[in-house]
Amino acid sequence: MADALTSSIVEKQASILSVCEQLNPWFTIAKAWDDSGNTLPQQVIITIGDWDIHGFLSTALPQVPPFKLYWDASTVFLVRIRGGPCSAMDSPDTTPQAFDDTLAILHSAFGSRFSIAQKRVVMPIV
Repeated sequence: MADALTSSIVEKQASILSVCEQLNPWFTIAKAWDDSGNTLPQQVIITIGDWDIHGFLSTALPQVPPFKLYWDASTVFLVRIRGGPCSAMDSPDTTPQAFDDTLAILHSAFGSRFSIAQKRVVMPIV
């Protein structure tokens, strides 16, 4: 049956494929904020192409292998996610500033389309 699905000139890939289950760590990470005493024990760095995003998590980040992000038909970015203890520059002392920075970024990007609630976010970024 798979041969019949892949014999088309238009599409070479079967319409149904087996895949790994989807990883969604955000519920566990959000709950860990309540259990962590509002500390920021872990730093996460998301690298998209040449651009680094530094953020904080309340729990250790699971291992995520590098993956490709397809922006459009001709633009592909390699995404790497790594975590570890907070560095001296990005210490838990920056907690209030990290939350303020994140809300400011969200407001600048989306504030004209919908209101940004002044609530704590799951992963503050700096």
